[in-house]
Amino acid sequence: MSDQIKAAEPTKEAKETGDAKDSKNNNETDPARTLEKKLKRRPSIKEVMDKNILKKGGKLAGPIAALEKQNLEKKLNDKIARRGSKDDAMKKAGGMEGSNIAPKLQKAAKELEFKLKSDHLNRELANRESKEDAEAKATLFPDTNMAPSLRATARKLKQELTKNKLNQLLENRPTPAQLVSEGVVNPRISSRIKAVAKVLEHNRKTDKVGHLLEDRSDVEELRKRGVLTADSKIAPRLQGVAKQLEFNLAKSNFHYQYSRRKSIDDLIKAGIVRPDNFQECVQPLLIVHPSLNLLKFLVIVPTSYTLLCDASKALLTYNLREGILRYLKAQDEEKDEVRLFLVSGPHPRYDTLPHTVHTRAPQQTDN
Repeated sequence: MSDQIKAAEPTKEAKETGDAKDSKNNNETDPARTLEKKLKRRPSIKEVMDKNILKKGGKLAGPIAALEKQNLEKKLNDKIARRGSKDDAMKKAGGMEGSNIAPKLQKAAKELEFKLKSDHLNRELANRESKEDAEAKATLFPDTNMAPSLRATARKLKQELTKNKLNQLLENRPTPAQLVSEGVVNPRISSRIKAVAKVLEHNRKTDKVGHLLEDRSDVEELRKRGVLTADSKIAPRLQGVAKQLEFNLAKSNFHYQYSRRKSIDDLIKAGIVRPDNFQECVQPLLIVHPSLNLLKFLVIVPTSYTLLCDASKALLTYNLREGILRYLKAQDEEKDEVRLFLVSGPHPRYDTLPHTVHTRAPQQTDN
């Protein structure tokens, strides 16, 4: 057994010696192989020149480099010209146009804005009036006789009419000078104190009205003066208007009857005026009482005793007759019968002959 081991030992030593020689040869050939592999993998001269790692030499090196730079600048300028704006880029990226919010937060801001609009729309829809209420108020269908396809056009036309009317009013509005001349604007008051001046003016008028109300006459005194009538069925607030209407009615009746007065020929035929006594009786009375004053007096004096005129059918007052009698009495011409003459001209010497009116005082009765 030991002999076999001894025989095998030289064989083992020889093996180790052979392995050592092989590893030494391999170590000597590895750098050559590595260099050979690197030389095979290195780029060619053309590839290096295309990547601008190696430049061409000689006289053409400078022009070629300038041309390449010019081409590069042109390509860069074209890309800059074709690129979109910031808003377009934000829109493509899903952001909000013209927003100062960071791009990371724009999506959340957009969702929040949509939610706010949705909530506002829901509140408006919840509070809107029903169709029946809108029809009752004529806000939804203002004109039921119009076709639905024409309602929008009609509404726009109405708006245009209102707009044109407003423009016309603005064009015809008074100037500041006209407002000053009409007393609407006071130029002596500064615009800063106009509000205070208006309040003071209002307070002054209020105080004045208060003083007038304190000093006003009572109802009994007004009835004694004839301002209010005790047996009147008209409200006190309307009595002034009623008196004005009564005055206008009497005036209209007088002018109507006066326009239908008889001519001088008719009066001569009726025997009211005689040509022989015209200059004696008519002319002096025309000089005493001008026609215009007489007509005004006939309308203004309230009627207490009325006498029917023969010529004009107008109602003359007893007070008027008494006034004329007193005037003639002052002229030492006492007469029981007075002849009044109604003429249409303001001057007593009128071309048209006047119309006579006979009035006689009623019989006085002792009360």
